[in-house]
Amino acid sequence: IEAHAGSGAHALISTPGAGKWYRSNGHRSIQRIALEVEPDAALEWLPQETIFFDDADVVLDTTIRLHGNARYLGCEILCFGRTAAGERFGRGRIRQHIRVLRDGRPIWLEQGTLAGGSAQMTSQLGLGGHTVCASLVAVGLPSSAALMGHLRDAGQQAAAGRGQFGATQMKAVTVVRYLGDSSEVARAVMLAAWGQLRPALLAREARPLRIWNT
Repeated sequence: IEAHAGSGAHALISTPGAGKWYRSNGHRSIQRIALEVEPDAALEWLPQETIFFDDADVVLDTTIRLHGNARYLGCEILCFGRTAAGERFGRGRIRQHIRVLRDGRPIWLEQGTLAGGSAQMTSQLGLGGHTVCASLVAVGLPSSAALMGHLRDAGQQAAAGRGQFGATQMKAVTVVRYLGDSSEVARAVMLAAWGQLRPALLAREARPLRIWNT
């Protein structure tokens, strides 16, 4: 997947449904996403949730290249196993690499490997026994203390005690996390965070897309 937002443009890219990665047939599946945003432009990458079925072998590689004062807001929801059907992610492997660069210099790097059925699935340093995690990364202007307060309040209210939520400000990068057991709750938390960050970062009201309800 490749997208390029030219100078002065604003693009919001989503997906028509959940991404699904099925059992490996002995070959590794790879998804590469390359997003480039020119000065005075903004790009939002807001796909629907990604579901990893048991025994999937997947590499997710994402690179976002920002130029000048470009802004970016991206979110992902990862579901390990189709828990509603009583399925778990007991076997398989997921590798993820995320890079955000501004004028060629890294401002956010994240990578990791998760093996199905491993201690990572249950350890407090990993998923802690949970089956859904979500992240939102916003890059642009630093978030004010007041905005961070509203962001945390909105996220906690959306989670309503059903999972763990946190928001962190690091210079011009704001990161929101959720860890729990429900993709619906994860989506509610991410939408609540987006509702706070989009007006502040992009001066646009956060209106959920109709395609998310189909």
